[in-house]
Amino acid sequence: KKLKIIDEIIEEPLGGAHRDYDLISSSIKDSLIKNLSALNSMSMEQLLDRRYKRLVEIGI
Repeated sequence: KKLKIIDEIIEEPLGGAHRDYDLISSSIKDSLIKNLSALNSMSMEQLLDRRYKRLVEIGI
C-alpha cells in the first residue's frame, strides 16, 4: 500500500479463496470490470502519463 503498486485488494472469503469459488470469482470479475472501465475511459496520453507517474513514485 505504501508504494502504491497495488490498485485494489480483493478480500478473500473467510477461510480463503478456495473455500468459496463462486464468491471469489464474482469479486474478481467485479474488480476487473470496474478497473478496466476506468482505464478504458482514459486517453492513451493519460494512460502513459499515469504509468510514468506511478513508476517515478516507486523509484523505477
